[in-house]
Amino acid sequence: MDNIKQIAIANICRLLSDVFDYKEDDKWSKIFKCAGQREYYSKYSKYLNPYWYNGKWQNIDSEYSPFFVLDEVLSELYDNKKISEMALLLKYIVSEITPYLVENKDIEFIELNYYFNILGYNLTYENQKCILKSYSDGAVERIMDISEMNSWLDNYFSKASLAYTNAINAYARGEWGPCIGECRVALTGFFSYFKETEKWFSGILKVTKDSVNTADFKQVNKIFQDSNDGEYTRFKAIYRIYSMLSDLGTHRLEGVIEIPTQQDALMSLRMVEDILIWAKMSNLELLI
Repeated sequence: MDNIKQIAIANICRLLSDVFDYKEDDKWSKIFKCAGQREYYSKYSKYLNPYWYNGKWQNIDSEYSPFFVLDEVLSELYDNKKISEMALLLKYIVSEITPYLVENKDIEFIELNYYFNILGYNLTYENQKCILKSYSDGAVERIMDISEMNSWLDNYFSKASLAYTNAINAYARGEWGPCIGECRVALTGFFSYFKETEKWFSGILKVTKDSVNTADFKQVNKIFQDSNDGEYTRFKAIYRIYSMLSDLGTHRLEGVIEIPTQQDALMSLRMVEDILIWAKMSNLELLI
């Protein structure tokens, strides 16, 4: 199965070609060449010309297929870890989206941005121009970290991987509460692989290597109440994130009603991803 970043790229290609493409001679030639991808244009140009001409008569070219080309090119750049080149090409593509399409395809524009968010980018519309920006200076490195983490989850922690994929899919659908709830499942599912008691959170204690007899801490509140400041720092941080995911996700309609936002869902995804990246870097599969 494709990883979540490959799925996001495919959906970006789908929306850019099916919804936000406007057919104009030489448009794709300009985009690819300005992005420094002249060779790709030469390779796929037969699929990037929307019309052919018989004298002065314009005819639709049946081979025109921007989705096929974009999916091939962007996937190849991604697989070869040429993330900067992929981002530059995407920036030139979105810069050609017309104000008319943005204003009349607002739902699809929001969906497109959700998929860009998954890759670590944000699509904005400023001064009648579409602009693609990275969330941070480390966007390239983060995309690769998440890609490697995703493959690692697939190989060693399939249940946690499924929940993480469900969280991403919920985010792409704009379902913030379910996204956060699946983040919670991914977190608990991952640490359950390491638990030494019936409680999932005992897996955190094993993973963080906090020196503790888990039999003495069958209730999580005892860890918070009976420990001194500075003890179990990593455990406490991870468990507090779990509590937030519970309040904003799974239990959002219980007690104090919570209305999670897109920002809440994105924060939840990023936090869980960072914990899992940290886990991968710690070679935790060796503890199973």
